[in-house]
Amino acid sequence: MSRKIFWGELLFDFFIIATIAMYTNTLGHEWGHSLTATVFGVKSHPFNIHYTPFLFGIDEKVNYDQVAELPAWQGIAIAAAGPLVNFIFACLSLVFLLKFRWHSTAGHRTLLFFFYSLAFFGIGGWFNYTIIRGIVPRGDIANIIRFGSIPSWAIWLPGIITSIIFLWLFFGPARVKFCQAFNLISKKAQLVEAIIVALFFLMYQGSVIYNYLFNY
Repeated sequence: MSRKIFWGELLFDFFIIATIAMYTNTLGHEWGHSLTATVFGVKSHPFNIHYTPFLFGIDEKVNYDQVAELPAWQGIAIAAAGPLVNFIFACLSLVFLLKFRWHSTAGHRTLLFFFYSLAFFGIGGWFNYTIIRGIVPRGDIANIIRFGSIPSWAIWLPGIITSIIFLWLFFGPARVKFCQAFNLISKKAQLVEAIIVALFFLMYQGSVIYNYLFNY
């Protein structure tokens, strides 16, 4: 097998794993809303959500007019369930990344890359919901504020603090473990990896800002 084919197959495998992690994060977010709404009697089935091709425009299919008739704490729980799933995925992924010993084997690298990707999307989701969408509240954040009658800074400030901690862990200790497992020993290789991941993170947030400003 040529080196070119090897790297092509490796990148394809990474793309598949990252896509699975993204789907896990996105579906978990929407199922979180839907499950909580089902618990409080607004829906009859937690997996009955609005699915779309490639998850573009996916929606939890929760009637928030009905949610508004529930006690305030239940409305907050339903609205907050989605971002909370992102928070939980970010926490659990970082725990797995930091606490386990990762070896340079195919199985370990595959699992490591999945948790690394899940942490990326979990942190990214938590970041854009609590910070970007908290500037001028819309969607889930607007519903939390509406049902809880709380100021937007009560979400924004904790979101900034927790996001800073997440990003420090992700680009610091977790990235070191990632580089060690993938034998990225040189400082140049580690710098390139950090730049690539940071650029993808900025692109992710940029797409959220674009949708925030122009699509919804």
